[in-house]
Order: sequence, then structure tokens, then C-alpha cells
Amino acid sequence: MRPAVTVLSVTAPGDIRATAEERRRFLIVAGSATALVTAVIVALSVRAADGHLVYVIDDPAIHMSMARQLAQHGTWGVTAGIYEPASSAPLWTAVLGLIAWVIPSSLNLLPLLLNIVAVGAVLWIFASYQVFVTPRRADPMSWIATITMPVVLLFLPGLIMLGMEHVLHSVLCLIAMVLLVRLEGSQLRLRELAPLLAVVFVAGTIRVETVFLALGIAIGFLVRRTTQFGDAQIQWKRGAALRAGALAVGAAATPFIIYGVVNRAFHRSFLPNSVIAKAAQSGRGPLQSPGKVLEALASDPILILLGLAAAAYLCWVGVSGHRDHVLAVTTFLVALLAQGMWGDIGWWGRYQAWLIMLGVLVLCRAASEIAVGVLLRPALLVFLLAYGTVSTGRTGLTSATPLASSNTYRQRYQLGKFFAAEYQGRAIATGELGYATLFHDGPAVDLLGLGTYDVAIAMRDHDGTVPASTVARLLHDRHVRVVGIYPATLGVSKPPKAFWQAGRWRLTEENVSTFQDTVEFFAPRARYRHELERKLAHFSRELPSRVKYLDRAAMLEDFFKHPPQ
Repeated sequence: MRPAVTVLSVTAPGDIRATAEERRRFLIVAGSATALVTAVIVALSVRAADGHLVYVIDDPAIHMSMARQLAQHGTWGVTAGIYEPASSAPLWTAVLGLIAWVIPSSLNLLPLLLNIVAVGAVLWIFASYQVFVTPRRADPMSWIATITMPVVLLFLPGLIMLGMEHVLHSVLCLIAMVLLVRLEGSQLRLRELAPLLAVVFVAGTIRVETVFLALGIAIGFLVRRTTQFGDAQIQWKRGAALRAGALAVGAAATPFIIYGVVNRAFHRSFLPNSVIAKAAQSGRGPLQSPGKVLEALASDPILILLGLAAAAYLCWVGVSGHRDHVLAVTTFLVALLAQGMWGDIGWWGRYQAWLIMLGVLVLCRAASEIAVGVLLRPALLVFLLAYGTVSTGRTGLTSATPLASSNTYRQRYQLGKFFAAEYQGRAIATGELGYATLFHDGPAVDLLGLGTYDVAIAMRDHDGTVPASTVARLLHDRHVRVVGIYPATLGVSKPPKAFWQAGRWRLTEENVSTFQDTVEFFAPRARYRHELERKLAHFSRELPSRVKYLDRAAMLEDFFKHPPQ
């Protein structure tokens, strides 16, 4: 049997590279499987959304809304002329804005196209820099693994229809890992570090979680030079390792610091609005107990599986003496623990996507050091069984993508259309910032704080809630005529007594991607109530199927038929 690893032009102990033939076979097989599944779920999603390209959640439209304001008005925010740090992925938003400025009609398609390109880059990296999973003649398991890994484990088709920046961030983290491994053949001079630092900096402009990767790199440098985990080829001095780690952390943190300075220059908080609001609502402190970290990671079993495999490799190193992948595995394991302590996990699998791709690449490379010869097929079988067991959630998300697009189209998309059709140029308030501000031109108050600084600060100062008096003041001062909102949001931004409920939309299909199955409409003042009732009745003729409009009389009848528990 052919050896499991073909290494060309090795410059560092763990620098694995595939042959041109291995790369070609992987790209054909894995690329075809990913393209086929993606084409199917995109087509089904468009059909489910009555012929519209609508992403599975509302958040992509937040970036598109900001990109539109940037392209048309030069404003960083969701309302023309009002600066708001509503994006925590500034480079992604800026790229969307730049392309939309050149080709305005492309805006809605851009997240899909950019994610397809980014997925192509992910596949190329896996094809080129690992050979554990690659199609081999007379080895059916290798073909099954190559077909299913990108679709099931890496969740690439689902992430494409998510429409967010997470695939692009994952690509940059994967590139950073490849560059990191190559540094093992260097002296960690600045010119040798420069490519890694540049990639880490760019990744930091997309997601702040890049700091977790940089922290892993810093600790990995120190661990790699120790006697227990070092290598005869590694001649790093402690000072050089410390400096390299500090530079990596600095490169990842610098974009966040620059963004904060700009925010302060525009009289906003140093942190983006989303970070302030989420921190206020979560109540999480800077340090978490080990149990809390494990609980967070366990919300996605794949993370626990990858973490255990990484820890097992480091234990195996102490017994076997093989240490080629210590730097990469240590970097990943530290980043994983940092995400569990300070980061988010979930929300359609997006927050941990970069970690899963990074961990799979690192562990596939490490497996090539262990699973040689007759051990290859058993190792592949274990690999397939392991991720097949814990990937049912991601498989479910992929199959639910068309329904999720339908949910978003029938609820938040219609909310944006309603505001645009009936309140264009007038002030609106909502907790769903995406399609509402993408379609509507005019002032907007975000009662969840992402697009309205005053709301985010009120949440910070009042333990995650906004007092009714603050809500009333904002609605009055900004001349808001209508509020369209999830009922649960009113538990965060307390409604003033003057709220007049005028109607409700109920989603009558299964809900998989929205917060609740009802959106409720309020007039902030009594004199706006009849106007809102007329407009809701008028727009109800345009509502798509599986959305039920209830006026006040219907809501009263519904209350007695289905009283709250």
C-alpha cells in the first residue's frame, strides 16, 4: 500500500503537502459533492421563498443595509447620515459596500457569490495541505470521507446560504495555520513572520475571534520550544518565541483597536453596539469556570470531539516521541478553549465554523503522522463514525435551509417590505434590523441595540434591559410612527404604557430560523393607531401564503381560543 503521506519540499517538521494528483482528485470529488448539494439547497430555498433569494437568517441583510448606506451615502450605519458601529465584521461590510458602489444591482447576490468563492478556497486548502482524507483507488472509505467531510462535517453548503462572513474568516484562519507550520523551519525573524502577521491582521478585520487564534499561536510557540514538546530542528530562543507570539496577538487585536478609536471619534463607545448589547444580555464575566467552558463547547458536540482528539494527540506525543504537529494542535486547542470561555457558539453553526474547519485540518494532518500503512483504513473508519455520530445537528440544518429561507422571507423580509411600502421616509422602530433597514429609507430605532447606540448603552447600564422611560423618550424624540417587533423583544426593551397594539402577523408554517412565529405591530401614540391599522389591512393583501394577518378583533378572538399558559 502506498504511504499515507506524500511530502514535497518540506521546510518544517509538520509541513504536509499533497501531490498534484492527490489535490486534483480531492478537488474533483469533494468539489462536485459540495457544488451539487449547494445547488440543490439554493434552488429549493429560492423556490421556498417564492422565487426570491433570501438567506436563512436576517443578519446578512444587516451587512447589506450598511453596505447600501456606505455605497449611496458614505454612511457607516443603517440610517443615512448617522454613524453607528452596527457591524462587528467591518471588512466584510466594507467589501460589500465597495462592490455595491460599483455594481449596485449586485448587492443581494454578493454574500452568496463571495461565500461560494470562499468555499472554493477552503476546498483548495484541504486538497493541498492534508492527505489523510483524499480519494484512493480500491479504498471506498476514503471516497466516502472525501464526499461527506465538506458537506456534513465542514457544513459548507449550509454556510453558503447563511450569507455571512464566517467562511471567509475561516479561509484566512486556515491560511494562517499553514503559514504558522512553515515557521518551524525559521528563526522567527520579523521578515519570516510578516506573511503570518499580515493574514492574522486581515482576519482580525473580519472577526474579533481571530484574537483567540493569535492567543493559541502565542502559546503554541512557547510549548513547541520546550524539551517535552520540542524538536531537534527547532532552535527558537525564548525571547524570539515570546516576541513572535506578542506580534501575532497584536496583529489580531489591532483592527479591533482601530475600529474602537474610530467609534470614539464619532462619539460612540469603543466597542461595537452588538458587543455591548450581547455582553449586557448574557451577563458573562471575563472569566468562566471550567464547567461553564465545557458546557458552552458541548452545545456543539463536534467541538468536544475535536478537543478530545487534540488532547489525545498531545498525550500520544509524550509516549511516541513524534512531535511534528505539536505547534498546530496546541494552537487549535488553546483557540478552542478561548472560544468556549469568551466567544459565542451556535446561531446556525456560524460562530464555531472557523474552529471546526481549523480543527479538522489540523487533526487530518496529525492523523497522517499516526495512521500510516495498515492503520490508515481503521483510522478512516473511526474518523467517519466519529463525525457521523455528532454531525446530525449540522445535517439537520442543511436539510432545513429551504424552510429557513421561507421563514425569513415570510416574516422579516415582509416586515421590511411593509416599512418600505407604508412608512418610507418616516421613522420606524424594530428589533429586526436587517431587511427592515435594507428596504426602508428613513430613521430607524433598533430596540435590540445593534443599530441604536442609546439602546445598547441603556442595556449595559440596566442589566440587559431598557427601561420603558428610555424607550418612550427615544420613540418620542425620533418621531417614530410604527413599531414592528417580536413579543420577546419587549422583554428586553420595555414598552411604555402608551403603546397601542394594532395587529399581528402569524407564521403558520414550521418555524426553524426566526425567534418567534409572531410579529406584532404597535403605535407609539394613540393618534397613530388608526393609521397603522389601515396600513396593516392594506398591506395584508400582499402577504404571501402561510402568513396570517390578525387585526385587533381577530387577536381578541384568538386570545380566548388560545389563552396564554
